Amino acid sequence: MSLSRQIRTSPTEWKKILKTTYDELSRLGASDVFVFGSQAMSLHMKGRALASKDLDLIATGLEMRRVNQLCEKLAVCSDGRPPDYELQNPL
Repeated sequence: MSLSRQIRTSPTEWKKILKTTYDELSRLGASDVFVFGSQAMSLHMKGRALASKDLDLIATGLEMRRVNQLCEKLAVCSDGRPPDYELQNPL
């Protein structure tokens, strides 16, 4: 049985994405944005932050259309969504 390879992003890259995400969520009207998981710990570690495969965020006060807008804003940070990507609660 083979294990799938996990892609991890360097702290320099995920911190840029986190900043863009946080700023955009604030602009879109999120009431509160919370970072948790390994990123929350890494933010306090300064130069010793960990590589990461995802961002763990909670944002309150958003509608799905705002989530779509966030996805569009972040599209420049990736090679694009997988072809089978689908929001769980579409508009």
